[in-house]
Amino acid sequence: MGQDEKAIEMFQNSLRIRERLAQRSPDVVRWEVNVARSLFLLGSAGDRPYDRYRRALTILNQLHTAAKLPDEDNALLGEIENRLADINKNE
Repeated sequence: MGQDEKAIEMFQNSLRIRERLAQRSPDVVRWEVNVARSLFLLGSAGDRPYDRYRRALTILNQLHTAAKLPDEDNALLGEIENRLADINKNE
């Protein structure tokens, strides 16, 4: 298994853990943001980037709309939007 595959496997494991935490404590915004971060990392590693970025964007937009997205995570929202725009531009 190469470095990329190991990284993706590690990010997938992290995503599963973070999803369980978010399910168990839906009122904890940090868990939702961490799910979005894991999705971003998976997409950045080449694991279904469009799907991963779209799901992360949906989570962050929901938090933003509800005025729950911490200010420090706005940059992640913008980065995901940029990555999706790049994917759409190249298709």
